[in-house]
Amino acid sequence: MIRFAPLQSCVDASFWSELGEHKLHALRLSEAPVEIHGWIGPSRYSEVPSQLQLDSESFAASVSSSGSQQESLSSSSPCSTAAPEDQKQALAAGCEHSQARAGLHKVPGTLLNTNTLQGFKTLDRQLILRQAATQVWCDILSGAAEQDPARLCRFWLTAHGDLKHFHFHYWFAFPALKPPVPFTSAAEALPLSKALSTDA
Repeated sequence: MIRFAPLQSCVDASFWSELGEHKLHALRLSEAPVEIHGWIGPSRYSEVPSQLQLDSESFAASVSSSGSQQESLSSSSPCSTAAPEDQKQALAAGCEHSQARAGLHKVPGTLLNTNTLQGFKTLDRQLILRQAATQVWCDILSGAAEQDPARLCRFWLTAHGDLKHFHFHYWFAFPALKPPVPFTSAAEALPLSKALSTDA
């Protein structure tokens, strides 16, 4: 049986500092979903969940290897991947693509930052989870996930920041598909060294 491994968020303080800068100079009063990305480091131990890491470079223009953009929460098409042009420009301003990191895998995410704490508390998180799961399912159906497997590890981050006191509230969503019948492996699992071996 194949199961989805749970993830644990690990947010560096530099991420919140960069969010504050984007809020003041780019996002301002906008509450539109924006693209970010993180890095997943597989855990070496079964008792310890793998970590999703975010830092200041998570705001660099997040474009997958296939070149498509994240979808807006208010998109009318459930499988649309287009983002508003002003959102792309705001996030890309002053940012460059971050480089790959040894032992980590870059994954796409979406940030939904609210202007008020009340707005953060009243967010429809079930809707957010459904949107995130729909993105994953559409990528599977279109074949995009086969070209860019990172799409299977999408995440959502909702947040509100008190920039005056540098106090942040946040909530992560890690969508996983739940099939009516558990996934099973079609063949016995092999070590990578053997699966990628060129020996006949």
